[in-house]
Amino acid sequence: MGIVSPGFSGRRRGASEQLPPGQYLVTDFPVLSAGPTPRVDTGSWELRISSPDGPAHTWDWTAFRALPSEEFTVDLHCVTKWSKLRTRWRGVSLDTLAAAGLTFAGPASAGWPPGTAPAVFACGPTGFVEAAANLLVDAGHDPRSIKTERLGPSGG
Repeated sequence: MGIVSPGFSGRRRGASEQLPPGQYLVTDFPVLSAGPTPRVDTGSWELRISSPDGPAHTWDWTAFRALPSEEFTVDLHCVTKWSKLRTRWRGVSLDTLAAAGLTFAGPASAGWPPGTAPAVFACGPTGFVEAAANLLVDAGHDPRSIKTERLGPSGG
């Protein structure tokens, strides 16, 4: 018995869509999970960011949702070969968190010590991915341990 069902020839993409070679178009998020999607109790949810050399910053759900947010639209091209075009996102930028007193510069704020040789995966809009990778390299991490996936347009 083969590993591919008989008659399976892949998904067809619309002729009018511009997709990278080998990608197929989806309108949902075809992401597999190992279990049910957990329900989040927003009454007890919190985001806490801390570093060894600075104070911790904490936001509960209400405070985080009250921060200024931005909307942007990007095309997603996943390594598992699906593409989702014109996907709308809303989120709080790192600049907004920095304005709240959170710092992102220097080895102490870059996460874990380079000596632990972690493998890092950064995924997001090109500007964010580049900034995160540069921050880690500047802090002493090996660039070969940093894997990236950019969402949306790339380049300058």
